[in-house]
Amino acid sequence: MSDAGQSTNPLRWSGLPCEIRESLTGKLAGLWQSPTDAAAFDSWSLDKQQAVLLVLGRLQAKGLWHLVRRIANVYGEGGVGIQFLAWPMIESTLSRRKDFTRLFANHRDTSGGFYEKNRDEAVLHFLFQEGDPRQWYVHFDHYSPVHSILGALKMFDQFTLGIEEEFQIIDPETRELRSHVAEILEEGRMLLGEQIKPEMIQSMVEVGTGICRNIQEARTDITRLRSIISGLANKNGLAIAAASTHPISRWQDQKIFDDERYELLVQELQTVARSLLIFGLHVHVGMADRERAIHIMNAARYFLPHVLALSTSSPFWMGHNTGLKSYRTE
Repeated sequence: MSDAGQSTNPLRWSGLPCEIRESLTGKLAGLWQSPTDAAAFDSWSLDKQQAVLLVLGRLQAKGLWHLVRRIANVYGEGGVGIQFLAWPMIESTLSRRKDFTRLFANHRDTSGGFYEKNRDEAVLHFLFQEGDPRQWYVHFDHYSPVHSILGALKMFDQFTLGIEEEFQIIDPETRELRSHVAEILEEGRMLLGEQIKPEMIQSMVEVGTGICRNIQEARTDITRLRSIISGLANKNGLAIAAASTHPISRWQDQKIFDDERYELLVQELQTVARSLLIFGLHVHVGMADRERAIHIMNAARYFLPHVLALSTSSPFWMGHNTGLKSYRTE
């Protein structure tokens, strides 16, 4: 295995040790229309082959491999694990095991699960989803949320946060946008330095936190920034507001900030750039491990529609009800 792990060439069923072929026999045939176990294994990329062998090894070491009836899917590069059909006694077996727990194991889109105990890294995580037949999954989690409180928080220590917010500058009487960012920037730069910036249109002001170690730090910083720019706006007879679009102001009336980069953008894109009267909140997550970042982004894509649904704030555009909850995304 060590030599094969250093190679980028897929493994061959015929080259596997006899005991591994015996353990996999009857569990792969039919996967992705492969007629035999050998054909299924040989059709996979190396990462999927190694994933199956890793899961096989761990489940055999835990005395659980016999619960796997047939493998339905394999996950390699995007996270090591398998989807499988199980024998009926799997849930009762895991329930009786002292080295597994249901605590924290369930996900929102699954029916139940089990976490491996007494291990703080590369933890076995079983999940199941009701259906006919019931679908089971097992994969490795980087850190255990049940081994210790520190283990549960360990993965978050590897990430940093930064939040940017783009605010509307409005007239407190008419509620229309006002192109007066210069007044706010003049004193704002003295108080906030690089944490306050102009954007392309002069009726917008952007603030951003520093690099924060956790959400508590980010909350403290963003609260301070909001308080300061709100005070600066009030001093100049203005107010700030947070929404994805302005409900009544026209993009044709907005002034472009005097900056070479923005001027070039408008020259190249013309109306497409000028009509971009939108405001946003950006949450940046810093991850030192680039490969893990890709895996997390792939997993997070599933939740993007949910996040959009929870954050919509732009049903109106230039005085019209668009019929959409998020016109900004259009």
